[in-house]
Amino acid sequence: MHNNPWIVDILLVLWNADPRTGMIEGELVWNLRILRHKPGVKRPEAFDATVRSCINHHTSQSAEWIKDGRRPENDILYSPKGKGSGTWAIKSRDRAIAKIIASLRITPEQLAAAVAEAREKLRKKP
Repeated sequence: MHNNPWIVDILLVLWNADPRTGMIEGELVWNLRILRHKPGVKRPEAFDATVRSCINHHTSQSAEWIKDGRRPENDILYSPKGKGSGTWAIKSRDRAIAKIIASLRITPEQLAAAVAEAREKLRKKP
């Protein structure tokens, strides 16, 4: 699952986060580094900025979303503690599921396996 679009891995990391409180951005980035780690593959130098950019393109709370003219009811992520708080959560599981299935061209059963695989990898984190 290392060739996934960034949003898919972000959703997998946030999957079990409480949607009322979310996950702080530092923990999200740390978990993404673990999930996306593949021996011998160089990470982008601007890893944190790449994560932040992806988040901003999937939340109606960002200027990028508004600038692109997207509709607020189509976003996937939100900051439960408010803009600028550095916390993130999945806003709509239904939209998140649809995004992952469409991005990876997988079945719901394969999605369940991907979530379980991500959960296991993150459980073993150093």
